[in-house]
Amino acid sequence: MVRTLDRVGLIAILLLCLVTAVSAAQAAESPEDSFAALRSTVEELKVLDTPEKRVMYAEITKNLTACEQGAGIRDGENLAQYIYNDVYEWSVLPTANGFCVHLFQPFQRPLSVDEATDLLVGSKMEFPVDVSPVPSSAKIAEPRMGRGFGKEVK
Repeated sequence: MVRTLDRVGLIAILLLCLVTAVSAAQAAESPEDSFAALRSTVEELKVLDTPEKRVMYAEITKNLTACEQGAGIRDGENLAQYIYNDVYEWSVLPTANGFCVHLFQPFQRPLSVDEATDLLVGSKMEFPVDVSPVPSSAKIAEPRMGRGFGKEVK
């Protein structure tokens, strides 16, 4: 009976250590850091992409402007997608000269033209998938990279 309790206690302690380690690893990278990693990867991949895809990216971001004061109220027409390393939720809002992008997740603020360009282009890209073996302890803390599927959030 005592040995069973010792094993249960040991398992509970190990689980607590694992949860603490995972939480610390996730807290180390802020949402802004995650977005910066996405932007950097998008810039690298744009250079390597085909001329046809670069033309498509230019079309996606045509008439993109900075958001005006007061933009960014959720109106039920938001888009959400797992892109590269995080879930992004944003809204495309009309402006006097085109449209702008307001990000709601992983952080909330209007995006600059450059940031919005990287988000919109990234939402259409396929990212390389890391095929190296992952230790079982890292599977929870660090998801694999790859293209997510967009969905409209209502």
